[in-house]
Amino acid sequence: MLKEFQKIQDELKNKYPRIFIILGNDDAGTEEEDMLEVEKKDIWKYIHNKKESLDEFNIFGYSYVPPTPFLLKDWEKYDVSRFTDPGCIPPTEGFRTVRVHEKDIELSTIKDDLEI
Repeated sequence: MLKEFQKIQDELKNKYPRIFIILGNDDAGTEEEDMLEVEKKDIWKYIHNKKESLDEFNIFGYSYVPPTPFLLKDWEKYDVSRFTDPGCIPPTEGFRTVRVHEKDIELSTIKDDLEI
């Protein structure tokens, strides 16, 4: 992905736009370090858990989603309670590519994050 963004940046030069990016629920959490490294090259702005401004707009980055049927759980949290929709796998099951404290997996919710 980096090579393609660099090509576009080289071609557009000073017309290259600001790119805001986050990882999604299908992306491994181990990729976050690489995203931050590329950010240092001014290719994009990694905005997970951050707020950026673009003209009169505020852009908020938040990668977490409620439980899905998929086994990768790096970007999943309970929504407002420990409820999981039928067919979905709770955040306490499945696997993660990054270490998270068990208590955070069980008790952390998207609702709590958004209230901060």
